[in-house]
Amino acid sequence: MKRIIALLLSFVITFSVVAVAEETTQGEELYAKLLKMVDFIKENHIDATANDDPIKKGLIKMFDEYPDMYTTFVNFMFQSYDKYSYYLDTDDYKLAYDYTTYVGGIGITMEIKDDGTYVKSVVEGGEAEKAGLRANDKLLTADGVSLAGFSTDMIGEIIRGPVGTQVSITVLRDGKELSFTVPRFAMKNSPVSASLAGDGVAYMKITNFEDANTYLDFAVLYKSLPQQGIKTVILDLRNNPGGELSVAVNTIERLISDKDVPYLMSESTNPRRVRTYNSIGLGWDATKMVILVNENTASSAELVAGTLHDLGYATLVGKKTYGKGKGQIHLQTAPTEIAVLSNHIFYLPITGSYDGVGITPDIPVDLAKTYYHLPPLSPMPKYKPVYLGESEYALALEQRLCELGYFSGKPDRIADGATFLAVNRFQRDNKMDITKGYCNAQTSMAIDDAVYKLDGRAVYTDTQYERALTIARGYAKNDTKPVLPDMSKITFGE
Repeated sequence: MKRIIALLLSFVITFSVVAVAEETTQGEELYAKLLKMVDFIKENHIDATANDDPIKKGLIKMFDEYPDMYTTFVNFMFQSYDKYSYYLDTDDYKLAYDYTTYVGGIGITMEIKDDGTYVKSVVEGGEAEKAGLRANDKLLTADGVSLAGFSTDMIGEIIRGPVGTQVSITVLRDGKELSFTVPRFAMKNSPVSASLAGDGVAYMKITNFEDANTYLDFAVLYKSLPQQGIKTVILDLRNNPGGELSVAVNTIERLISDKDVPYLMSESTNPRRVRTYNSIGLGWDATKMVILVNENTASSAELVAGTLHDLGYATLVGKKTYGKGKGQIHLQTAPTEIAVLSNHIFYLPITGSYDGVGITPDIPVDLAKTYYHLPPLSPMPKYKPVYLGESEYALALEQRLCELGYFSGKPDRIADGATFLAVNRFQRDNKMDITKGYCNAQTSMAIDDAVYKLDGRAVYTDTQYERALTIARGYAKNDTKPVLPDMSKITFGE
């Protein structure tokens, strides 16, 4: 019975809309057959009466004997309305809806000066501050590894680690060397990032619309762009599954510079009502933007892309979006159970509902696929370790680490701290024992095997971004401003 339950749950969660649609006719036939069985029981069973409810009695008996079937049945009821509604236990809910990512850090920022790397700031209340680290401390070592000549990214790789572990830091302060042991604590990674793309263009990526902090991170970064000479933005919403409606709405408000523009309509239940959102004009006077979308751009990410597209603020580049235009309420109905039920639907200004349809980009672009072939590599004996200093194996090791993306320098015959930091990165990613100051034979074998698995592997070039960058640079150069549609066309698909 447990196997049957697991199979039913898998069916509910993984089967596509098309598959469910194919089963509908058979389901209706079986339900009609079930009703005949109800009549048959009521007419013929010695203990039955005309007012009996055999379906209710049958469900109660099934739940008495197999209580796990309750969740299965409720899921089937929920999913008979749409594929976004579920009845989950709290553990499954956390797995399905927790987009938050954390990394074990100590709470410092760093900057490189002429004579080395320094602590730029410490997070208030963070473990570094508690341990005694201060701004302007010069970083000397981390876990015994000299940090001389290391980039901030390389130092970060050493300092970060599993939450709850410790890292030993040596610094130079006022001419004295000081040592600190600092616990690593959970530091939230922001879903928002930004970089300058040149020619008046900035690139921003939002991986999800998780919570208010996402909006604040976006708002601070976006507001600072004009002071850096930015005229337009490439907003990357590819693989963004959505998130909180309020975060998406506030993000849209930051991107619309015109006031009193109706940009979204939602229809909700309990009580049933229709709401129209009108802009308040928080955005700065940017040129037309470019938004990257793909088949995994869903829910409120589609809402952002579709709204800005319909209003003439953005050109969409990439692939057709997922097509999730319904929002859900999340209610804890029991101490360990949560109901997720679709209770509102969104309408874009001109397109209307995109649920089950998706949004087609203005410029469809596929990622370009090629196949990777290894360059000539120096021979590397798999069964020998590599130690600090010059050796015939150091070049071979660094070549392979470079191909795997762990070593950023130019491969040479000298194995040094940067070499073994790259080795440690590989070991950490592959859940191997961390070696300090050398590469053991087991790791050498694993590195060599990993490299040759790259040969012939498909490699994708981000032609979607390349096309978006060309368009955005053109908008910035020509100062191409958004052109709002005729307000009479904003009907939300009615």
